[in-house]
Formats: sequence, C-alpha cells, structure tokens
Amino acid sequence: MDKYMHVPTHTLREIRFPEDVVCTIPHLPLQAFMEGIKKQLRGIKFGVVDGHIGINTKVNYTFAYYPDEVFTRGKISYKDCRDIKPRGEEKLTFNVSSKSIENNKTNPYNGDLFYRMSSTNIKTGIRNAVKHLRAYTPIDVMTTTLEGLVKHRNSVGQNENYEIRQLSSYLCDSGVMPANLRTELLHLHTSGHNFIDPVYGEKLDKYISASKEQAENSSMGQDYICVQVRTTSTGHEFTCLDVYDHKQLAHDNRYDSRRSQQRLTDMHAGTRVTTELPDDVLAKVSVLTISENDTFLDGVGWKYCDEVYYVYK
Repeated sequence: MDKYMHVPTHTLREIRFPEDVVCTIPHLPLQAFMEGIKKQLRGIKFGVVDGHIGINTKVNYTFAYYPDEVFTRGKISYKDCRDIKPRGEEKLTFNVSSKSIENNKTNPYNGDLFYRMSSTNIKTGIRNAVKHLRAYTPIDVMTTTLEGLVKHRNSVGQNENYEIRQLSSYLCDSGVMPANLRTELLHLHTSGHNFIDPVYGEKLDKYISASKEQAENSSMGQDYICVQVRTTSTGHEFTCLDVYDHKQLAHDNRYDSRRSQQRLTDMHAGTRVTTELPDDVLAKVSVLTISENDTFLDGVGWKYCDEVYYVYK
C-alpha cells in the first residue's frame, strides 16, 4: 500500500446532490456512476479535497467515503486513464481506485495504475465499486498512520542529539565527547568538584542531565497503544492495538512483508474493543484530545486526528 494515496475524510468537501453536482461534475456518465453506487452503498458520500479546487471548479473524479470513517474508501472517475493515448482517440472509462485492488497487469510502483480497475460499461463499473470500496480495518488505519508516528518520534531524538552536541562542543570543542574524557567529567561531577569557571560546571550539569533524559526516552518511546475512537449512539467505542517497537514495524511494513504480516496477524488477535479505557491510557488521550491534529507530545503520545491516537505504553 506504499504508493496508494490515503485520503483522510476530514479533508474533504462533500459534493451534495443535486445542488453541487451540475457545477462540479459536468459529465452525465459520472453523475450516473455516483448515483448507481449510492443506491448500492447506503449512506455513502462523495467529495473532493477541500482547498484543492474552487467551489465552481469542474472535475472528472470524486472520492467515496463515510463521514464516520478515518479514510476515504477510494476514488471513482470517468475519464481516459491511459498513459499513452493514440492521437485523436479518446477512450472514456468508469474507473475505481481502492487499496483493495491489485492490478497485476502493471507494477506496484505506479499507484494510479496498480490500485485501479476500469470498464467501459457502467454496470461493471458499479459492481467494481461496490466490491472494492471497502472500509479500512483498525489494522489498516494503524499501518497507514504509523509512518507519521515514526517521523515525530525521530524529531524528538534529533532535537535531543542537537542539544547534547551543542553542550559537548562547549565542554571539549567537539560535538562528540571522547569516552575517556566523558568518564573523567562524570567522576568529577559525581564527587561534587567545583570548577574554576562556574559556567563550565553549569554546562556539564546540563550535558549529564540531557544525556540521561535521552537514554530514558530512547527506551521509553518505542512501544505505544494505538487508540481508535468511534462515536456511537450511546457514547464512544475504543479499539486498542498494542504497537511494539514501532520503528521496526514501520520498517517491516515497507521492506519485509512476510515478517510484517506475521506481526500484524498477532496484533489483530490482540485487538481490544471497549467502551472504557484504562485510567493511564484515558489520561493521555484526554491530554491529546484538546490538541490540534498531528500533535506529538513527548511522554504522552501523538494525535493523528480526532479518531486516532498513539499513547506511550
């Protein structure tokens, strides 16, 4: 799913029927395509990414989604999708793009082709849409958002490393302190030695504190609980997945599909659905709830959106 374009539903502007359709969707066949899918998939909506096009911009594609799901189910279009088109010839087709499609006639590195099915027949196009416009599972949501967690956690480590290098440069004119000098300075600090230059002593104290904090964070910030929130008629339902060694899992998802599949199978078996979170998890989710989307708080966790959170274990 590397090359597939995952579109969050909260980024969409809905195309309402019938008032928006005429000005936004000029192609009658695409309108019929949308209507046919709506009859088969009750409650499904269509939209375009808000801000990418103007309110009166005409398009030949639209995303299919349910408002209470994190990601769109896919994209439909009515256009000629061929990369190479003979001059003067246009072949319009009803197209469905979805993460559940694998078009093995092409390679997986071209997501626009690999995850798409096309047909000149609208009935076939509707059948393709009904079959492949599937909801993301909790595992899908986790694997899709995991790279964002890795990025934020890495940035914390990079900031810590930068501070330590700056302090080390002051203490010994090098961003990386030699091991023997570090051992000697730690001994002097532990014994309460008073340096002639008090600033040097203050910098050493900060260096030692920052190094200890980095060591603690590096071991603490590897395992998370992915909490996915769904609003129900009676309150909230929480789906919790244990994400151990998140960086290794992200690496396996990208480069080692066999190992990744085994881990995801084990994770699926351990998935928990509840209406009440443990107090420690609830406290961290509550802190993140009031934050903006894509907020990472070291020691607490990451908020991807109102429906997806990762909290430190």
